[in-house]
Amino acid sequence: MERWDATQAKRHFSQIISDSAEQPQVVERHGKAVSVIVSYEDFQRFQELRERKSISGWLSDLSDINSREGDMDAVVRSDRPQPDWE
Repeated sequence: MERWDATQAKRHFSQIISDSAEQPQVVERHGKAVSVIVSYEDFQRFQELRERKSISGWLSDLSDINSREGDMDAVVRSDRPQPDWE
């Protein structure tokens, strides 16, 4: 990744846009990274990955459903004899 001071980035904006097709370009202000310029293709890939749900996202959704609806009662099967656990 190439790093640019914000002042340099203003002066070389066309070059930064061109270079972002090859690799992300970091823009810094006072030595601290403040933004990254990436190609549109990279941005689209990032958005697609962000929209996919992670396991923790699914578990969170299930937890929300459980808190709203409570635990489900187990269905008693009638197609076979039930064991006598007592």
